[in-house]
Amino acid sequence: MKRKKKPAPDPHYFEAIVGEFGDFDWRRDCWFTKLPEGIELPSGRRFSNAELCAAAEQLAKLYTPEVCRQVIQTGPPGFGVMYLFVHMIPHIVPMIRLGLHLRDAAPISNSLAKRLCVGAEHHAAAWEVRTLAVLRRAGVEVDHEPFGKAGPDFRVLWDHREYFVEAKLVWLSDADRLGRDFERAVMEALIGLDSLSVVVRLSPAARNLFKDAAGRQYLQKEGRRIIDEIVSIVDECQKGSRALGLHAVDGLGGIVVGPPPEGYGGVDSFYNTTPEEESNRIYREFRDGARQLPCRGLGVVFVNTASDSSLDDAAKLIAARSKVTGPTFANVHFGLLRRSGRPPTAQIVPLLGATISDADLQLAEILAGED
Repeated sequence: MKRKKKPAPDPHYFEAIVGEFGDFDWRRDCWFTKLPEGIELPSGRRFSNAELCAAAEQLAKLYTPEVCRQVIQTGPPGFGVMYLFVHMIPHIVPMIRLGLHLRDAAPISNSLAKRLCVGAEHHAAAWEVRTLAVLRRAGVEVDHEPFGKAGPDFRVLWDHREYFVEAKLVWLSDADRLGRDFERAVMEALIGLDSLSVVVRLSPAARNLFKDAAGRQYLQKEGRRIIDEIVSIVDECQKGSRALGLHAVDGLGGIVVGPPPEGYGGVDSFYNTTPEEESNRIYREFRDGARQLPCRGLGVVFVNTASDSSLDDAAKLIAARSKVTGPTFANVHFGLLRRSGRPPTAQIVPLLGATISDADLQLAEILAGED
């Protein structure tokens, strides 16, 4: 049996980080703690200097030089770890939030801390930390993994009632994940060339590449060449040897290069998931969460998504299917669907004739609040 080849690190970032931080210790010169006091970040959130320093302190305990070296050497995207080194304000925001959640959720288990350092598990683990943090901030009595990994994420005592909460995160599909990584790689490759607006225009054939295994293999093989071609075109436009406007890019479609109205022009979305597919993905996470709940107490399945799909459509799908597959949802008192944003939106899904009490509504409000 052939050994699975280990993915190579992105040379652009790996070499830059090794050159400046040969020991992979970002902590000695933490760039984001030096941001101006009260700066409004792309999320619309303002962090005080005290909050930035508190976040850095918590992240430093988790993302040691040894952990950072291992994560970055395994290849892109390395979730948010590389942004502890690379000065990119939009991408550091989730890490700042994680640091503050770690502060307020403390203590967390060793198993949860380890998952935060694994790319495939990081986002789901970060969502658990966030949920634990908002409960503890609100003064709620909560235990994490009361029955071990096989059971629900949280046991919550609220208003003299015992709840069991399973927190689920609908992360990106395979196609969306590849699209996000490719989109980010294009943006990152254009650092230093941001005096121009650059908008990628995907051809229909290129957009379909993200949807099947053959297309993904093609992008893994040809992605760097495509990105290098984009950078070359933009560089020539910036130097004046090419005219601004639409330029063809082999294997991608084209890019429109022009003067930006305000800073960097950005790229088209590379994502492909339809609203119907997204509702089905929310349902599957909800169903899997329901299976984690015990027979006692009041069961809550809490699902968060970052997509623009309709929570109402997903709620209707869950309610309809719960009537057909009743035993799967027998331990669910209510579901809570949440879409990230500022402000976030949420919807309660009562199941199997459940009556929602004031205590249920209060708990749902705590869970669904802003990060």
